[in-house]
Amino acid sequence: MTDKWKMCIIANNDYHSSVLNHYDIEGIIMQETIFGKTEQTVNRLRSLYKRYGYKKYKMSRFETYDFYLENRDFLQSEHVITFTDLRGRLMALKPDVTLSIVKNAAGEKSELQKYFYHENVFRMMEGTHEFREILQVGLEYIGRIDLYAVCEVLTLARKSLEEIGEPYLLEISHMGLVSEVLKEAGLQEWAQRQALKLIGQKNVHELRKLCCTVGLSEDACALLEQLASLYGPFTEVFPKVKALAEHCAKPALEELEAVYRVLRESGQAEGINLDFSITNDMRYYNGIIFQGYVQGIPKSVLSGGRYDGLLHKFSGNKQSGAIGFAVYADQLEAYASSGKQYDADVVLRYDAEAPVSGVLQTVQQLTAQGLTVRAQSGDGQEILAGQTLYYTRNGLERGGADD
Repeated sequence: MTDKWKMCIIANNDYHSSVLNHYDIEGIIMQETIFGKTEQTVNRLRSLYKRYGYKKYKMSRFETYDFYLENRDFLQSEHVITFTDLRGRLMALKPDVTLSIVKNAAGEKSELQKYFYHENVFRMMEGTHEFREILQVGLEYIGRIDLYAVCEVLTLARKSLEEIGEPYLLEISHMGLVSEVLKEAGLQEWAQRQALKLIGQKNVHELRKLCCTVGLSEDACALLEQLASLYGPFTEVFPKVKALAEHCAKPALEELEAVYRVLRESGQAEGINLDFSITNDMRYYNGIIFQGYVQGIPKSVLSGGRYDGLLHKFSGNKQSGAIGFAVYADQLEAYASSGKQYDADVVLRYDAEAPVSGVLQTVQQLTAQGLTVRAQSGDGQEILAGQTLYYTRNGLERGGADD
């Protein structure tokens, strides 16, 4: 168990086998494990974003290589897959969705643009030299970013984590606050970038070495070390960070306080922590940033934040802003594959005297509930399924769950 979950009281230790929904088909109770198939989770997320007025954004698989080269600082990795098209242009398979959305949104005249996406990106995996095709689902809120806009996006991030599984944590930081503390410490720009990296790693030892190298005072070193270690429930951590940074980052503190107040009053503050080791590039990110975790998955499954700097780079409109997040479906797949794998949720076996119309109707009822069903004659091959049902001339009978 990671440190993140040591700080939470998890009542249900049998997390992998907990039950989310029951399906009642003519008295037969069907059970779906809390972490259903990735496809079902993705469909629920898309439906969630649509209900909040986000439109589906469909984009090309390719962009010109120069586009990513010019914006490589925004990417998680500089490595991209390239090819030359029939017109001799050097193209790249997209490693990121947000860049393309912002580039196209910058040319729109609409004051508010709300998009969600469901796209594959191609990235080199950390610690390897291999590219993977990764499914991402996410949303972008582009336009006038006020308190409501930030709270809506954080609410949808929290609801997305609920759809993936519980318990979960949504961890929030603020790049405006972090950058002001770094400036207050007296660091030059190159040292700020290095300190930002070390804070993100919670590497207090190397952070102190950096402070000594650039000749910071003991008070300045202590300030940065405290910032890197601030983590926990909002109500516990906020007074500490306020005492630490009120003299240099008052607007950021006021925004954090206002956001949490709105979330608490609207019943959306559960599972929210502050963690100022969450950092990102100060040239693009300027406000609240966040990551989401679900127990059982070692890495974040959701990441986002406010990135006005990137939008301004494309549009030049300093009055507009942007905030959004992505859900990493490859992490969901890794989680799902850690448990028992079934060929189908339900196998429906029927004998020679079973009415075919009744078998077909049962299959339709089960698939309408989002379950995968394999119907076959009673003497068909053995397959692994979460539940076995039998259909005879007397109707539907319940079997057992596969061991």
